[in-house]
Amino acid sequence: MLKDAKGGEVNVIETVSRGRGLFEFTPEAGVDYKCTFTTNDGRTVSARLPRVETDGVALQVRPGGSNYTITFTSQGAAAQKLGLSIMHQGYVEFFEQVSKSPYTLTLTSDNLDAGVHQVTVFDAQGRVWADRLFFVSTPQLS
Repeated sequence: MLKDAKGGEVNVIETVSRGRGLFEFTPEAGVDYKCTFTTNDGRTVSARLPRVETDGVALQVRPGGSNYTITFTSQGAAAQKLGLSIMHQGYVEFFEQVSKSPYTLTLTSDNLDAGVHQVTVFDAQGRVWADRLFFVSTPQLS
């Protein structure tokens, strides 16, 4: 469960497989948040989330059918010309310079090899502002 500093519930997070899950959350500047996890045997663990920063990149990779949609928005010092790369097994599969935010890219699995990929957003000095891993499945054989 995700709560704000006053104890108000913001989001309920459920695991899907082996303790993994996903949720969407847009934090507000100046608000502290805490995430509380309850294990199957009833133990509770809480952790504070980092505060919102004024400079940064919010990056998402969304699978949908045979497509993968990559979006990001940048603000503050990160709102400059950026680079976006997609790597697989140490090789660059895609690279683009980006000068506008928000940015959206849609790729099909036909253009990506099966396996783990890393999408990275970085600036001209090589500073990584955000990165995510995503998995492309092998197409089903008939």
